[in-house]
Formats: sequence, structure tokens, C-alpha cells
Amino acid sequence: EGNVVRIVDGIYPNPWAIRELALASQFLPRRDYVGLCSLRHQPPGVQGLIERTFGCRALAWENDSETDRRANGAFFIPDPTDPAAAARIHYDAPSAWMTLLVYLTPNVLPQSGTSFWRHRRTGLVAVPPCRALSKHMCEPAQSVETLLSEGGDRRHWQELIRVENMFNRAVLFASAS
Repeated sequence: EGNVVRIVDGIYPNPWAIRELALASQFLPRRDYVGLCSLRHQPPGVQGLIERTFGCRALAWENDSETDRRANGAFFIPDPTDPAAAARIHYDAPSAWMTLLVYLTPNVLPQSGTSFWRHRRTGLVAVPPCRALSKHMCEPAQSVETLLSEGGDRRHWQELIRVENMFNRAVLFASAS
């Protein structure tokens, strides 16, 4: 359906150590993310592990400033003050990048995880380049805003794929999905 999703179970050799690092992190809201986000953590060897596991090269690997707005290496948790946020349909950016997430919560509900959706009215499964948006809806800025505003209402969406949340499972997909 246009979504390429790669799944690897058992990505980290010692996931409990990574989980402890995550639990000890400070989490803050970021207006451009769903939930709360930590500062980035990029332990030595993680970039190589990802590249070997997925057979690709990480061309953009931020490892400098703590104030970098990218989420590369950050931990995420639901925002307890906004319980609906986790269920809000969204996309990750930049759209030309890949998103990699690793589930680090053991014993979760089977229905939790990551879903990929199709917008019912437009048929979109990802945010297209700006030049293509008017073909689907209207002006590019208005189109994206419309899609985002409908992200909280599942009646506008059809679930295509759901990847179950399993401890130490990695999921790689196109960011705009």
C-alpha cells in the first residue's frame, strides 16, 4: 500500500540497560511531537548496530548539541496530561528520512503498537511532496493542516497495517507514513 515497514525483534543485545537509561531520562513536551520526549542518547555502537541490522547507512546521525531539534536517539513516552495524544494520527518529518523506533516497555496490551493509515477522502497513505498536495485536496499548507486536524478522528482514516508493540522490537519506516 505504499508503506515499507521493516521489523526486527531483539534489536538490542541488552535492552534492559537501554530501558533503564530511558526511565532515568528527563521528559519534556515538544510542540512538534506526540507525547513527551527526552534529550538524545546515542551510546557508542548504536549507529553501527542499526546500519548492520537494516543493511543501510545512517547518513544523518546527529551527535552534537543537546538542543538539536531532531529526535535521533531520543526516548518517547505518552503525555499523561493528554491521554488522547497517543491515539492521534500523525506523520514524522523530514519526509525524506526513515523513522526507527524500538519498543522498550515489556508486557504491554496486545493492541498497542504502531499503525499505518490511509486517509479515506484523499487515499493518501503518506504526506506527499508539496507540489503533489493540490492534486489531492487544495493548497499545500491547507491540505496538511486538514489532514492533521482530522488525525484525532478515526472516521476519516482506514488502518492498513498495525505493528504490535513487543519488547525490544525495532520498526523502520518512511517518516512521512
